[in-house]
Amino acid sequence: MSSQRRYDIDALRSIAMFLLIFYHLGIDGISMPLIILTTFSTILVIIAGWEVIKDRIADYMAAFLMMEGIIIGVFSAMDSMLYYVFWEASLIPMLL
Repeated sequence: MSSQRRYDIDALRSIAMFLLIFYHLGIDGISMPLIILTTFSTILVIIAGWEVIKDRIADYMAAFLMMEGIIIGVFSAMDSMLYYVFWEASLIPMLL
């Protein structure tokens, strides 16, 4: 029995079968601490910015929630094209 484990969260077989692009998310041994670190740092940044952000609070929180979800997608992507899509999508909330 192998000591290396991978937990499949979601596997959708084909987005476009002719391009061999798959939507496959999972958590392995190296991505689990990164996902936990992302969620805890998100909570800390929201608490730290609680008094600083005075206007457009809803926009700030929405962009931050999108950023967290996309970064968790980066860490849990099991397909290289899906990783690239999440990586490039992480630039969108940073530019808002």
